[in-house]
Amino acid sequence: MNEEQDQKILTVLSMNGRAPAKLIGKLAGISPQKAYRSVKALEKRLNIRYLAEINIENLGYLKFIVLIKFLKDIPQTIEIKKAFESKINIQYATILRGGDYDLLLYVLAENITDISYICSDLRRNTVLATYSAEWYISLFYEHYNFMPLRNEFVDSLKEKVIKKGKKALRSNKEKQILQREFTTLRELNINGSSDLLDIDKKYGFDGGRSQYAYYKLIENGILNRITISIQNLPIRYTVALFITVTDQKEYYESRDVVLKEIITDRKYGVNKYALAGDTMTPFGALLFLSVFEEQDLDDALTIISKARGIRVKSAIISNTIIGTLCYRRFDPAYSEQAHFLQKDFGIRSGSKIEYTERKRYYGVKTTIDSSN
Repeated sequence: MNEEQDQKILTVLSMNGRAPAKLIGKLAGISPQKAYRSVKALEKRLNIRYLAEINIENLGYLKFIVLIKFLKDIPQTIEIKKAFESKINIQYATILRGGDYDLLLYVLAENITDISYICSDLRRNTVLATYSAEWYISLFYEHYNFMPLRNEFVDSLKEKVIKKGKKALRSNKEKQILQREFTTLRELNINGSSDLLDIDKKYGFDGGRSQYAYYKLIENGILNRITISIQNLPIRYTVALFITVTDQKEYYESRDVVLKEIITDRKYGVNKYALAGDTMTPFGALLFLSVFEEQDLDDALTIISKARGIRVKSAIISNTIIGTLCYRRFDPAYSEQAHFLQKDFGIRSGSKIEYTERKRYYGVKTTIDSSN
């Protein structure tokens, strides 16, 4: 086992989960045949899942973080799960321990009115109605890694996003897509390594239509990429880090500390942070740190606290109820952090590697094809 080689392969798969063996081998410095065998070995050892990274904002949705603090009694986990699992706008729900809040939700809504309705419905028409609690809602501007979408939510998009003629398209600000594009998107969200020709056969499309739809989704900015999530990792726990900006001028002059910390490379085969984004209430940021060794949290807090004009608090994610975080090895050169480090501080974070090929591969049976 070559650790450096494996990490290169994981980066390629994170950036392009449908990369052919030829391209993976080229970027990892090995033959296509060895690349194919190495990917299969990594898939088995790390329990790799292939999934779609969907740009939900281009389909008319905003992202919100909802934080709940119970004032007296706290509901049982089974009660919370029952209350949330049918609410398909909730993509992620977790119990927090050791911080200011008891629950954290990642919710998709069309606008402020919509998120207000969703939260009001939870507070009035579920078991949560019997518990006194404070609720905090914030827009979340996701800018590093992403939150996988529940299949139930993607299914619910059908009537909203499918193009219904020129009149409907002109009256809709968000992008709309064809039926076969939605079908392809839905199938790839279930399994990002699905054979595109199998999708054609399953739905009676002409051969190659799903492949064409796949590239149209990417071209239109709805599908960012097929990526991976590594399921078998020796993570001890994940921590939510809440950064509150107390002095905006001081923070913006020193935020390179936080930007560099987010994209710091690590030896475990995945990014240090599973998710990062800006919050509006309070004004600041929310980071999800993967802790492999006990000192990881202390080290991260020590580094982040070097930035001026902020206050940092943490809470341990103790029990995830709905959804899952994505653990992958995203190339930091493509991150917003790298862009702002260079733009505002003159710090380069490495050159960009091309993870796609101009040639389109039709009918890929698995994630990669050993013949390529």
